[in-house]
Amino acid sequence: LTTYDSNFDAHSVHNLASLRPASIIPPSDFFSLDGESRWLVPSRSGNGSYTVVHNTTDDTLHCNCRGFRTHRHCYHSINLARHIITQRLLAEEAVQEEVASNV
Repeated sequence: LTTYDSNFDAHSVHNLASLRPASIIPPSDFFSLDGESRWLVPSRSGNGSYTVVHNTTDDTLHCNCRGFRTHRHCYHSINLARHIITQRLLAEEAVQEEVASNV
């Protein structure tokens, strides 16, 4: 989806999306708590979930799991970043199709 860019923060959506997650979380398993910036993402064990916060001002993600606190990334934040990038690409593609159909 993206490649790591040192011009962005290490836990930016762009850079997190460039990492390979330890396992894949289906987008249908994400649950938005407020429509945009707070997400519940299931744990790998299936016992609970973690909160990933999307700071839309600087486009970074922060997860409350131990892995994120230790490594500044985790599979919850990587999967959500990849979902956000995919949604942006789909929205951009829809706009381009709309523009092309009006030409």
